[in-house]
Amino acid sequence: MSELLERIIATRGAFWSQQGVRIVKEFSSELRLSGDRDKLQQLILNLCTNAVEAMPNGGILILRVYALASDIILEISDNGSGIPKGMDILEPFTTTKPQGSGVGMYVVQQIIAAHHGKITYWSEEGNGTTFRITLPKCLS
Repeated sequence: MSELLERIIATRGAFWSQQGVRIVKEFSSELRLSGDRDKLQQLILNLCTNAVEAMPNGGILILRVYALASDIILEISDNGSGIPKGMDILEPFTTTKPQGSGVGMYVVQQIIAAHHGKITYWSEEGNGTTFRITLPKCLS
């Protein structure tokens, strides 16, 4: 998991930094996860991109990974605009972006489902959002 995060930071971090986004890493290189590396990378990239876009004037992107029992927990947090109250961003074709289609979050959910995981989030309008992805360490 940390390898995927480091790869995304290596490829997108400088661009995000130019946009005034500071990346905070809270993860260990010891956490292992089985699954489709490319799809998991797409999942992380989609959520990170959404987080950065929610902070047009810069902000903090926190990438946190930890183990909990037989699961790996990935949390992606931002201190951006948040999701408006009453909006369920996990509904297909729901978006907070003027040019968004709402398909990115659908793709995220499909990848998580294919890995037998789950996604939750909490948000406060004007104060940011945290997405929590729970994935089993080993797929059976």
